[in-house]
Amino acid sequence: MTAKKRLKATHKLIKATAEEIAGQSYDELAAANKTFRDIYPDQYKFVERNWQEFVLAARAALALMLMSPTVSEVVKDDIHEALLLDRTLNYKGSAVMAG
Repeated sequence: MTAKKRLKATHKLIKATAEEIAGQSYDELAAANKTFRDIYPDQYKFVERNWQEFVLAARAALALMLMSPTVSEVVKDDIHEALLLDRTLNYKGSAVMAG
């Protein structure tokens, strides 16, 4: 993993999405790499320790969902709000997780 840039706060939807992507990445990496499994034998601990590395991927995945015809307008509104609030949290210095 790369050096972590600590986020001041992250919207709960983006954090949950980052954790989900981290879990999926763990599954793929653990299946393909014994050394990785030796370093991170537990998916939960990997996700807990590394989810911030997946925040950009989470934001991108959620942004793509905004263009999907299969995602409801209600969900799109929630995603849009989460992305806007998350940007505010990380650029205005708030230490409170929104959502």
